[in-house]
Amino acid sequence: MQRTVLFEKHYEVDVGQFKSTDEIDHFLEERSGRKLGVIRTSSNIIEMLGNILPVKKFDVDNIDKAIDKAIEKFQYLDTSKENRN
Repeated sequence: MQRTVLFEKHYEVDVGQFKSTDEIDHFLEERSGRKLGVIRTSSNIIEMLGNILPVKKFDVDNIDKAIDKAIEKFQYLDTSKENRN
């Protein structure tokens, strides 16, 4: 909501007058006197929707098994004497 308010104050318009993002783009192009340069925002680091690491899907019904497996891996990696079997 704050971004909309800033846009309205900066350009002295009501965003309710626009019916689509294309209309907003056209408005901005007219105001700036140049075509908007749209760039692709992707990289090999950040996945879609802003996730830094890929999201792994889990079977919710068997989540206990996945958690147990993760704990086993962690315990295997823990080299402290008190956690050795």
